Amino acid sequence: MPILKTDDSFLVYNRDKCRELINKGLNNKEDIMQFLLSLHIVLEVGINSFFRALILVRRFGGFKTDCIDQVSFIDKITMFFYLPYSSGVISSEVIEQNRSAISKLKSFAEVRNKLMHGHINAEIFETPDNLFAGKIKKVTATAKLIHNDVVIKQISDFKFIVSSLSFFINTYWDSFGIEETKEGKRIINVKSGLIDFYLNGSFLNI
Repeated sequence: MPILKTDDSFLVYNRDKCRELINKGLNNKEDIMQFLLSLHIVLEVGINSFFRALILVRRFGGFKTDCIDQVSFIDKITMFFYLPYSSGVISSEVIEQNRSAISKLKSFAEVRNKLMHGHINAEIFETPDNLFAGKIKKVTATAKLIHNDVVIKQISDFKFIVSSLSFFINTYWDSFGIEETKEGKRIINVKSGLIDFYLNGSFLNI
């Protein structure tokens, strides 16, 4: 019986880039920006690829791959957490954890959104004819995000998000009431294979 195998060089490349930058040390703003963008890519591509793979092996929510591509990665997670499942009851603790994961996911995307949508990343100085010439007058909101404290928080949020999603899948997988596709029935490690490849934060444990 086949084993689920995955190959996503873009995802792997950005995981390796994150690991490389951490090992090197985030000593300048350029490295910090690269790390934050690569970490976001790992999360977004991982989540999007997870749901595409899930649809291939299980009939999930009536979606097809071309339809699921139209849904944002944040909305995919929200939908996944709140679809009605055959178990009927999800514990209040898990519901609260899911809400926290969605909240962190929205916050997590802020850095990437500001950088990719052209928000100014700059320190604004006084003009030379001013008494305080050369002094920083204003730091833009985006520039404030390019900081090691933000890196630490992004890593923490990343781990919380993937661990929450992995826990939810592991706990409620048999309650999803999702019929396996013909391909899914032939694969013996669907659940662990999807989680281990797409929702794995171990590359950050350096």
